[in-house]
Amino acid sequence: MYKLYLITTLMIHTFFITSAQEDDIQSAVSVIPPAPNVAAFQKFTDIPVSHYTGIPQISIPIYKIKMNQFELPITLDYHSSGIKVEEYSSWVGYGWSLSAGGAISRTVNGLPDEYSGGADKGFFHNRRLYNENGTVNSSLLSCSNSAGVPFNDANWSTADSLSMGILTAEPDVYYLRAPSVNNKFVFNINRQILKYEVDDIKILYHPYISFPELSPTDYTWKIKGTDGTNYTFDIADRTYTKSSCGDSYPSSISEYQSSWHLTEMSNGNEWIKFKYVTEVIDYEMRLVSTGRFRLAGNTNSAGYKLQQCRNSTTTNSKRLSNITTSNGYKIEFVANKLRSDLNGSNALEEVIIYYNNKLIKRFKIETSYFSGNKLKLKSIYEVSTKDSRVKLNDGYRCEYYSGNVPPVYSNAQDSWGYYNAATSNTHLIPQYKDNFWNVNNHNPANRTPSLECKNGTLSQLYYPTGGYSEFKYELNDYFDTNFSQTYFYKANALGETENIDTDEVTFSVLEDCYSTIKKDDNPQAIDHNSNILRWNGSNYQPVTLATNNSRWILPAGQYKLNAVSGDGIESFVSIEFEQIESKNVYVGGLRIQEIIFYDPVNISKEITRFEYRRDFNNSESSGVLFTKPIFAYQSKYRYGDVQDFICYDTQSESVLNMESHSQLPLTTVQGSHVGYSKVQEYKIKTEDHGLSTYPESLRKQGMIEYQFVNDEPTNDVAYPYIPQEDLSYKNGKLIRKTIYEQDTDLLNLVKVKETVNEYKFISSSERVIGFKLRRKQSYYCYHCSYNDDFARHDYEIRPMWYYLHKSEEKKFQNETVVYNFTVDYDYMSSPQIHHYYTSKTIRNSNGDVLSQKIDRDEDNPHLVIRVEQKVNGNLVKGRKQTYHYKLPLSRFIYNADLNEYSEEMLYSYNGDYLISQLNVTTGTRTSYIYWSLNDTSKLLSAEVVKAEPGEIYYTGFESSGSTGFAKTGDRYHIGNSYAIPISERPTGDDLVMTYWYLNNGSWYFQDEISYNPVITLPANASGLDELRVYPQGAKMTTYNYNANFDISCISDPNNLVQYYIYDDFHRLIYVKDHDHNILKAYTYSYARH
Repeated sequence: MYKLYLITTLMIHTFFITSAQEDDIQSAVSVIPPAPNVAAFQKFTDIPVSHYTGIPQISIPIYKIKMNQFELPITLDYHSSGIKVEEYSSWVGYGWSLSAGGAISRTVNGLPDEYSGGADKGFFHNRRLYNENGTVNSSLLSCSNSAGVPFNDANWSTADSLSMGILTAEPDVYYLRAPSVNNKFVFNINRQILKYEVDDIKILYHPYISFPELSPTDYTWKIKGTDGTNYTFDIADRTYTKSSCGDSYPSSISEYQSSWHLTEMSNGNEWIKFKYVTEVIDYEMRLVSTGRFRLAGNTNSAGYKLQQCRNSTTTNSKRLSNITTSNGYKIEFVANKLRSDLNGSNALEEVIIYYNNKLIKRFKIETSYFSGNKLKLKSIYEVSTKDSRVKLNDGYRCEYYSGNVPPVYSNAQDSWGYYNAATSNTHLIPQYKDNFWNVNNHNPANRTPSLECKNGTLSQLYYPTGGYSEFKYELNDYFDTNFSQTYFYKANALGETENIDTDEVTFSVLEDCYSTIKKDDNPQAIDHNSNILRWNGSNYQPVTLATNNSRWILPAGQYKLNAVSGDGIESFVSIEFEQIESKNVYVGGLRIQEIIFYDPVNISKEITRFEYRRDFNNSESSGVLFTKPIFAYQSKYRYGDVQDFICYDTQSESVLNMESHSQLPLTTVQGSHVGYSKVQEYKIKTEDHGLSTYPESLRKQGMIEYQFVNDEPTNDVAYPYIPQEDLSYKNGKLIRKTIYEQDTDLLNLVKVKETVNEYKFISSSERVIGFKLRRKQSYYCYHCSYNDDFARHDYEIRPMWYYLHKSEEKKFQNETVVYNFTVDYDYMSSPQIHHYYTSKTIRNSNGDVLSQKIDRDEDNPHLVIRVEQKVNGNLVKGRKQTYHYKLPLSRFIYNADLNEYSEEMLYSYNGDYLISQLNVTTGTRTSYIYWSLNDTSKLLSAEVVKAEPGEIYYTGFESSGSTGFAKTGDRYHIGNSYAIPISERPTGDDLVMTYWYLNNGSWYFQDEISYNPVITLPANASGLDELRVYPQGAKMTTYNYNANFDISCISDPNNLVQYYIYDDFHRLIYVKDHDHNILKAYTYSYARH
């Protein structure tokens, strides 16, 4: 009789990921694959949510390459922030990206750092603009007046060259992203690297050490992670850009290197290599709208002028082709299908995985297109390695919200570039209003956010094992205490020749404000007028308003609009004004509102809901908008004329310059332009259990509230607009996590646990200063007065370190603290070799004090070399460890009785960095034998206790045997004799051997006999398997694997075999004994969390 086990499979689990530092020595090397661990099969997909941004981290796992010292997960990752109109799909579909490597990319500010082409100079070539201490050398920006000549390149000053973009005084921003390394950085004017956030990642080599100027060869970058892993990036994407406005001649810059792909990861002799193929991609960015509006001055010029600018890009882009590893893996990425939405690019179709030249997995990827011709991921599923037409399962299937998905050149987009369904927009220039001007005579574009941006966003993700998750979204928002709310009222009388038509509208103005008034009261018409009247306490009287340029000053009060017409001619009067209010304001892009998991086994669902409020008892959003888009700036222009070869100034003009994209660079943190200070996460009960008729508030199983650091930039916002302060080094850090449960009456949420974190920060003394300089007044005849004609803003980028200083945890009962403890963290002081904490002190409410001192490898600070713990001042525990690269070599443990350290473990490795022997202080030594299809040591085949490596031998004939009726594994040796290869023969005293031999269709076991390298079987024997040699008294356990390299059987020291059977998802379903009787059976359900 066998036992049936119900295994709960985790399909969805929403949680917040916080970063933590290791404070313990690596306890052991993972060597022995245990009897298959059911837990290893529980996790199919995992959807954590970044509560700070409201973005769920949706990921489809494909495969994980495991090395001994590092690993590489291969996944498809989804970003659900909504449809951005101008964004192209990746090669796996819009919103999805293939995570299988890394890159260093950059955002170019002006010209590339290293660019030098004629007069055009990038940041590195403008060293003369800076003093030795890195500040701006303002004396070089002054200019002398050259009046009397037209403006041309012969009289340009340095300030003019900066204003026109010929010189660049802003550094490019570089982004590093690869497994276990992530940061962004800039170079100062001396080409030294400054990271935005201080960490222990080392940039060992960068291309600007040798100062390349658009080098024809790809640049090389070398990075070292905190665990000693090395990264090389030396395959570049090359970009050529061109832009043209109206009928002007296209302007362009030469090809430059825009990003660099990861080509190798290594640690010691282990490596993973990445290869790429080139795609020449041509694409046009949308038409960029620009507008020039006359505010005052020369009435002979046009009131406004709109212009369209077109940007086109050609990129020699690198597409991942394959990955190979030092331990025998090869992953191929097949992309032969040409895309229709991006000229020159192909869509990913297959991922094929080999191990030691054996095909072990194959995945098909199906894509199609959204209505606006954006590539769409439909599904990814595993197929048979023997016949790719045979599906092993339905795989992961994707469904998306219906509705129009716009093409990349659509004008229907909000101020952040997300789709807003404003299909009547003919351009992207919005209305402009301030206290002086209201520019709206150009059919302004609607740039208001709309929930239509969820069209084409992932709505359901179906899993290979059945069940699915549903995603509901809502618009981002923030609470604005100074929001300018527009009000518009209009009285409109159409009139008839026989009758007088009157229309009246009343409204209130709570605070003095500025207004725009329009009216049509033809004085020649009969019975035709329009008025604005104000209540004086007893009746409405016509009011005379003071003007403020194009707007009227409107005092607080009660008003009436009155329009009268009696001759069939329209009479109207309208007013538009703003009032400052406090309210939640929508922002472009989506956040997660609800995740619903449907369990097909239990026919139930689990709902996780998210709210983003300052307090869970009020409705004010906790969102902070880092920067508001600014589309306009004002400038002046003076016309001129040439007479007798002399240039004369004529009329002047004040103009409003507008563009379709924000002039102020939009700041993001963790990829979002909104961050949330507080987020509430609820679990909603859906089972009946008598609760189905209850209101939802009574079905909430409790709530977790998260609070984050969420500061706003403090830069001045003025023309010329510079990047806002980057706060990503601290924003999003967890301040408080509070867990609530419902009371026994299901009426109130009560606090049960709370964790509070405190942080400190250190600002680096190093910095880089960038600046923007632009003309605010230009001329037909050349003038150059630095103070009058130019505007300049400087900004600095300074590395910051924001670190956890203290953490406190409290437990509550009836709102009273019943237990608490605090943890204080200390870090290295000068010289600060690394930025991991070096000690922590834990104090609990009972008065106990536990302190822990941590020493780290100075070169690889991720590795702990010593940990000592004291309780109330007494040393009670300690461990030390040495390493070979990242692998432990020896481990020592503190003996409190002797007050000294003694060796506990000693590791030895083979040439593949696999452990060959483990010695412990008890005298027990364990040796290991490995096997692979290539005769290179890769998979553990034998573990032998109480033996040296040279005293043991094992073969199951899986490399050289014949397929058929094997005792273990798939192969065995045919014949009645066998000689162990001379180079592999063990030596030692008292060696014995055992084996299984095949006789007349049955396997027989040969118990221990003296070792002989030449085995002669009984005359009738026809096969040999499981040959073992070891010292007498040693214990050997052997392992065999199936085609997917899951353990297929384990043979214990008594030569009793257990067999392991898997389903198509590589989940364990049966454990059988040596006679193939079922010992255990497993079925799978879904976990409830």
